[in-house]
Amino acid sequence: LGESVTPCLSTDDGELAEEGRKYGPFVPFIRPSELATDSAKSFDVVKHAIDWFSERGETFDGLIFLQPTSPLRTSEHVRAALACFETLNADGVVSVCPAEHPPEWTARLSKSGSMEAFGANLRAQKRSQDFEKAFRLNGAIYIYRIDRLIEQQGFFYSDRTYAYEMDQPSSVDIDTYDDYLLARFWAERAGAIQ
Repeated sequence: LGESVTPCLSTDDGELAEEGRKYGPFVPFIRPSELATDSAKSFDVVKHAIDWFSERGETFDGLIFLQPTSPLRTSEHVRAALACFETLNADGVVSVCPAEHPPEWTARLSKSGSMEAFGANLRAQKRSQDFEKAFRLNGAIYIYRIDRLIEQQGFFYSDRTYAYEMDQPSSVDIDTYDDYLLARFWAERAGAIQ
């Protein structure tokens, strides 16, 4: 991503913007309300920021997208993912963590609640440790070349997108109150909060 880094905090909340300015992130704009809904897509938020800078003559080769719902990601994680991006000359690097359960143990339930769809996956009745290790997106770090991101019109996963593996405790993504409690537990264990 080169030597020049421009931090940008995108928020629709004036109070959060002021708080962000206290700690140094660049808050150049207030995010439009239509991009601050539960249905807004992360890519649209990122594209708004890219377009905002571009309209003012500032262009960048790449971006690092860090969601606030992944508070246990560290600066060391970001640096290591960026090193991976640069070393591999990647189009993208996205953080993952080991999946808690084999994907073969999952299926969709029918409207009636029937588990028929589980039959094909569970026919072998393997133990969890007998399956090949699987990973899931953890939402903590997305690094992309901007030209490829715009070309694909969203976060993409290809043979030029590489995984940056993180441990499960650092991978808590807060979407529910239970996630928040789990994040507090791991943060307390790490000594980050008391």
